Parts: sequence; structure tokens; C-alpha cells
Amino acid sequence: MTESPERAYARHLAALDDEGFRSSIRRARFLATEDMPEGSFDPPIRTAGEYLDTPIEIPASLVYPTIVVRGEITTTLGRAGKGKTTFNLNRICKWSAGLPLFDDWEDCDGRPYLAPESPLKTLVIENEGSAGMFQHKLGTMLNREAYLTPEHRSLARDNVLIWGDGGFSDFKLDDEGKVNLLRAGCEKWKPDIIFLEPFRSLWRGEENSSTDMTEVINTLQVVAKEYNCGIILSHHERKSGAGDDGELMSAARGSGVLEGAVAVMENFQAVVGGAYREITWSKARYLQPPPTTRMEYQPADEWYTHVPASSLEERLLLLLEDNEEALTVRQLADMTDEKEDRLRNTLNAMYEQARAQRRAAIPGETGYRWKSVKAGPDDDQLPI
Repeated sequence: MTESPERAYARHLAALDDEGFRSSIRRARFLATEDMPEGSFDPPIRTAGEYLDTPIEIPASLVYPTIVVRGEITTTLGRAGKGKTTFNLNRICKWSAGLPLFDDWEDCDGRPYLAPESPLKTLVIENEGSAGMFQHKLGTMLNREAYLTPEHRSLARDNVLIWGDGGFSDFKLDDEGKVNLLRAGCEKWKPDIIFLEPFRSLWRGEENSSTDMTEVINTLQVVAKEYNCGIILSHHERKSGAGDDGELMSAARGSGVLEGAVAVMENFQAVVGGAYREITWSKARYLQPPPTTRMEYQPADEWYTHVPASSLEERLLLLLEDNEEALTVRQLADMTDEKEDRLRNTLNAMYEQARAQRRAAIPGETGYRWKSVKAGPDDDQLPI
């Protein structure tokens, strides 16, 4: 069998010392440039008409509504020790079987939120904790038939991929050898999603350096695009929580490069004195994200269960999240065609549950104004 030119060149490089290796690579690049066809260095500029007449594929959504997108990064942001790992493993297991995270959480057309387009294959790269505890947690999840049937469990066992033994792996995004190993894994296993956590332990640079963080984010973006997969990062928020501007998206630890680079920023938070968890979206590049939803942890099962809001609460949450200004009950009544008394009772209940904020009335008017808890604190926010 004749040896391919690529294989012969690789064998040639392997036999060289470091200086010879670098010299040979430089020579190959020079020769490749010389042989490039005329016009290769023309600037990539065209008219709007030519541009619009050239089909460009829209990034494929992996999870409705574009919460995870091929070629893009999604970040789950939250405090350490508040259950981000369990939450992400829950939905990875469900998605591996083609299931939504919660069966009873739907949009106004009856389409389930956080539902995959088809069963998804996910590579999990865990970089903290005990391998034995991680295996126990995942095994407990998969063995609870209340959440996954035997058929779904079988799909999860095939479609959830674990890097190493599931514990601290010393995987580093700024280690070329480790990244090349990841590339080889993507070539062989072809995951739809790569889940990495915690982000800070996955590189050695300075967390507050925009240069260092840009390097690792660029590496992730290249991998996502090259292997047509979505990437989910689990990252810790700052102790102070939201940024000075009140934005939840600004709560990420370290350089602000992350919030600008990711397509989706999720905020996973403890609420009502830690009795529940909520997931909300402070950034979604492509479509309107789902409304904030609440869940309760079942420790014996290692699963979160949905704590549903009424249909009116869901509508109010969307309206409050979608408007920059705080809204009065009268404005909400006009938007929903609901009676003001019913809206007021529902909003007060949402306020007691820390699902909505009260803002002081505008001078000359009566009644509270209402805003989403996603908006962050404000000077005229009234205490619960």
C-alpha cells in the first residue's frame, strides 16, 4: 500500500529536532503561499446584493429556543455549591434521550421549553471533585425510572460521554496537547455538545486578564465551529452578584470578555431562602429565551423537579422581562386583557415568592409599578 504524502510528511516531521521541525513548517507555509492561485489575497468584500444572493446557513439550534446552538458557547452562571452540576447533568441526561428538561413547561403554542431537536450526544469534561462521587451522582440519576424509562436510560448510557474517570482531569484549554486530545475525541465520538466545568479550573491564565481569557474563549469557539457542536460552560459568579449596572450578565467572575463572546448566558440562582432554584437568561443572541422558571431539588433522586407557575404568571413574567420600564397594573391589564384585581393578586403572590419586584409609584400616580427580578436592584425597589 502506497504511503500518502500527508503520512510521509508527518513521519518526516516526527524525525526532526525542535529547530528542524519549526524550519520545515515555515518552509511548507512559504511554499503553500507561493502556490496559491491569483486573487487569494483579494479583500473579502462584495456588494449587499451579491451578499444577499449567497446562501449562508443559519446556526442550527440544538435545544429550543436556541439555548444551545451549534458553533456557539452557552454559559451557566451561578454561585459555587448551588447545584449547577446537578442541573446540567439532569438536562444532559434528558436531552440524550430526546426529552425536554421538564414535561410540563411549554410555550403558548404547547411546545416544550429546553427540548432538543433530537437525541443529543454530549461529552462531559468534569474538572473538580471526586470521580467516585461523580459516578454515584450520574448513576443515581439514570436509575430513577420516574425521570427516565429503561429505553431512555439506554439512550443516555450511549449518548452521554465521560472524559476520563469523571473527576478532576487536569484538562487545560491553554495546553495545546490537551486541546489536540479533545480534537481527537471530537473526531472519533462526534458530540453534539461539549460540557465543561468549572471554567476557571480549565485554564492557567489570569482570570481578570482580557488577553488570557480571550485566548481560551477563542480556543473554544474554534472547536465549536470546527466540529459543529455547541459548548456549555459552567462558571462561577462574583461574590457581589450582578454588576454595578444591575445586569445579571455582568455577574461572571473575571474579565468581561466572556459575556461578550458567548451566545447565551444563563443565570442559575438560589431563591426563597435556598428552598428553590431558578434558571433565567440574561443573554440570548438568537431568539427570545424562555421565561424564568423555578425548580426544587430532590436529593434522594439527584433530580430537580419543576415548580410551575400559573399560565397568567408565565405571561406576566414574559411581559416584565421584555419591557425596560417598570409597568403599572393598568398597563399590564391593557396588555393581557385581564382584570386589574386578578393581576394585582397574582403580582402580590409573585412578589412574596421573589418572582417580581415592586417599584415605587411615579409622583402623581398611585399603585406600584412592577419589574422582573432579572432587572436587578434599583433605588426605588421596595423591600420584600
